[in-house]
Amino acid sequence: MKLSITIQSVSDIITNSSSEAFIRTPYDGVETIYDMIDSILKSFGVEAPKSTDMFEITKLDDCYKIKPLHPEYSEVAETLEMINDLFYAEGFYNG
Repeated sequence: MKLSITIQSVSDIITNSSSEAFIRTPYDGVETIYDMIDSILKSFGVEAPKSTDMFEITKLDDCYKIKPLHPEYSEVAETLEMINDLFYAEGFYNG
């Protein structure tokens, strides 16, 4: 049995030894990722470039592909692809 739970933020996750919760991105996940990157940049005082100037983000079947638009963003794009581990997981009940 596959279970998906819609949540509002990563902080909505609660796990303990007897239960697990997994999250998936909403349908506007690409925009959410762009917004998250812009928020991180802003927290470091970077107003430009915007994430849309740095990366092309596309949703594939079950993950997001983050492609750098310039070679200097390659390493960052590779690191950002780990975001897939935060937003998508499958849970199974075998009990």
